[in-house]
Amino acid sequence: MALTKYTLSGTITDAQGDAVAGAIVIARLTRADSDASSGTVVPGKVETTADDTGALTLELWPNTRGTADSQYWIVARDPGNGR
Repeated sequence: MALTKYTLSGTITDAQGDAVAGAIVIARLTRADSDASSGTVVPGKVETTADDTGALTLELWPNTRGTADSQYWIVARDPGNGR
């Protein structure tokens, strides 16, 4: 059975409001989890890269469906300076 997922979309910008092309965005669950309705183990990490305008999408499992009270931590890194 396929996991239900939601699409998270946005734009990565720097402190000046300029788009960060190629930013690497990682969403990681705080703990291992499984979907309560299907029993499917959920991927612990989802990664994507922003396009030339800083736009990105992540397909995330809705952790409210889980069994372990997990949360997502989301980190964005600028490949140009590693931050």
